[in-house]
Amino acid sequence: MNYFPFHIGDFRSGTVNMSRQARWIYRDMLDVYYDSEQPLALDLDVLCDLIGAESEDERRIVERLLRFKFIKTDDGYRQDTCERVIAEYHKKATTAQTNGKLGGRPKKAVASEEKPSGLATGSDPLPTGVANETRSQTNQEPITNNHKPDTSTASSSADDVRQCPAGALVDAYHELMPNNPRVKVLSDARRSAIKARWIEASKLDCAPFGYTTKSAGLAAWREFFGICSESKFLTGLSPPMPGKPAFVADIDFIFSPSGFAKTLENKYHRDAP
Repeated sequence: MNYFPFHIGDFRSGTVNMSRQARWIYRDMLDVYYDSEQPLALDLDVLCDLIGAESEDERRIVERLLRFKFIKTDDGYRQDTCERVIAEYHKKATTAQTNGKLGGRPKKAVASEEKPSGLATGSDPLPTGVANETRSQTNQEPITNNHKPDTSTASSSADDVRQCPAGALVDAYHELMPNNPRVKVLSDARRSAIKARWIEASKLDCAPFGYTTKSAGLAAWREFFGICSESKFLTGLSPPMPGKPAFVADIDFIFSPSGFAKTLENKYHRDAP
């Protein structure tokens, strides 16, 4: 890819809790992902070499970002947002190339007097067949209804923040909090609680939450589960009260209104006395 769309608001909301150094390294990791159009390398040494991370501090930052911002697969570390952007880029490029081989976009019928096209006599949309570095040339008509976002497309609806990915959230909970109780039944009641916290978190203005897309939401919750995994109390590592078993947070506790609020406010990240 020669370029990729950079949404400042999404990036700032997704990195607001990072140090300046971590934010810069994360941007380098995204550049490598888009430039190669492939998941990030599983080999940490290879990845660090690609982004120029040399010191131990930088390598630790890379490891933490891989854990919270990407999903480990057999062929590398993937990120839903990157995969979607790359797919959309290729779709537009293929459309542009196809139109180019046919001599450009098919000419539209001459507009009626009641609905002028807005083009001066003799003007014509650019028939280039390849997307340039700033935008695709597959649609060069004047600003009309065909420029309005098509909310019915699969690419837009697939990342709609209103769609709560309950199953993916449970998978992330299992991955990042492996010592906590596993979910064996994803009941309607649990789905409802997860959806309620998903919507609540999307509207917050504190890290790591406050997201506008499903992919950004999944990344935020992965980071949240990672933070929870560092709590001795939530993971059952704090000494129990006399005569009682150690407390271990399950998914019902984390997605309950009280448990979520207290966890987000770091009530359970204090070392036990």
